[in-house]
Amino acid sequence: MLYMPLMYIAIGLMLGVFGNGLPFKDWIRLLVSIIGVFMLIKNYTLIKKNRVFRSLILLMILIILPTFIYYFISNPARAESVRNLGDSILWISVMVLAYLVGYKNSDTLYNSRIIALTIPIYFVVFKSVKAFFVLNTDDTALISTAYYALFLVPFAFMIKRKWLMWFLLCIVFLTVVLSSKRAGFISFIGALIVYAYLTIKIDNKGGGNRLKYFLAFVLIGIVGLQLFNSFISTNNIHLLDRLATMQEDGGSGRDEVYAYTWGLLMNSDLLSLLFGHGFNTVVHYSLLELSAHTDFLETPFDYGIVGMIVYIIFYFRLFKYYKILKWYNPSYAPIFLSTLFITLVLSTFAHLIIYPTHYLFFCMYWGFLMGECDRAIRIN
Repeated sequence: MLYMPLMYIAIGLMLGVFGNGLPFKDWIRLLVSIIGVFMLIKNYTLIKKNRVFRSLILLMILIILPTFIYYFISNPARAESVRNLGDSILWISVMVLAYLVGYKNSDTLYNSRIIALTIPIYFVVFKSVKAFFVLNTDDTALISTAYYALFLVPFAFMIKRKWLMWFLLCIVFLTVVLSSKRAGFISFIGALIVYAYLTIKIDNKGGGNRLKYFLAFVLIGIVGLQLFNSFISTNNIHLLDRLATMQEDGGSGRDEVYAYTWGLLMNSDLLSLLFGHGFNTVVHYSLLELSAHTDFLETPFDYGIVGMIVYIIFYFRLFKYYKILKWYNPSYAPIFLSTLFITLVLSTFAHLIIYPTHYLFFCMYWGFLMGECDRAIRIN
């Protein structure tokens, strides 16, 4: 049930390229945020036992305070101000709700694999978005639409029928290629390598079985390469050219944006440097009228050095869950690390924390996973 409003929000934003999108999608985001905060307060004693969520609770406070000050005190409050406040903590609320679902229900993560069957929907909708972009050449049309299928990868990995799993992963791959997003392409390929390597490594069924896995991945790689070449030729996609020119074009001008944002950060007053300016405020302070294009600059500007430290601690503690997974269910471990790889790449070269709608799918997955694991550990 948690996935349904998230899917509605995602499809609504994709269709928003053509107009207003689906009705009430913005207020549904706010409602999910409010419900998540309410459930966090109601189940605080349970949730605080998890070290990852201890970091998130502190981070939520560090996010809300500067965001409220900027949108409600420093500037006139509007309806958009309320939505911005909700959006700033939406990903945390989703993780809280998913955690409670995973903790209070058995086999939540395994049953959630059915979510992967919606991947083709995002591919079909994105093809329309891409066609619109070609005609209108408006780069903002792709911001919230390129990675929805990519962030459903962990649910595809859990599909037991391997032919179906690889079919869905091919759909994800084609969606990423169609977007011509270099960071998305690199993160997807890297996630496959992480998944393949760890799946072979943790398999204890003997060398013959590992060889079978290796040969299967090689075969799939060859087929995928042929599919890739055919797809980019048919759709006139210049992804390989863009990859080859990353150094020359500075990542589509990202080097200039990084330098300018760093200057903004260094020129901040002490209080703002420590505790930030508020959610998505780089775009408001920048003469370029652009965000930082990386979470590693956006986060310290928005939430200060203190917020950035807590944000890093959150990921560090999330990464440590790998050891728990190897003990609880080794088959989950490769999937989990593949999501962290994608997160690292996209946090470095794009945004997750201020454009959280596709990121919500990973937050949901992590919440399901931690809730299920904590439930099993405390029962035993």
